[in-house]
Amino acid sequence: EEKPTPVKVITLEVSLEEAERLAMAENGGKLRLALRSPLNPEVKKTKGADFKDLMRSHQLIPPPPRGGKPKEQVEVIQGTARKTMKF
Repeated sequence: EEKPTPVKVITLEVSLEEAERLAMAENGGKLRLALRSPLNPEVKKTKGADFKDLMRSHQLIPPPPRGGKPKEQVEVIQGTARKTMKF
C-alpha cells in the first residue's frame, strides 16, 4: 500500500487578483505556491491587494433588519370579515 508523500511545491492556475490574495496570505503563514506557468507571457497591471481584500470573501452577511413596517401588505375580504396579510 502506497502512503501519501508530502510535497513542497504545488502549482495553481489563478487569476491575477487571486494571486495577489495568495501573496498576502503568504505573509501571514507558511504558504508557498507556484502561481503561474512560465509559458504564459501575458503581463497585466493590477490594483494590488491588502488585508481587507484578502478577508472580503470571509465576511459574514448581516441578518435582515428586524421590526419596522413591512414593505408589502394585502387586505383579504371574505364576506364581512377583513384580514390584512403583511409580507
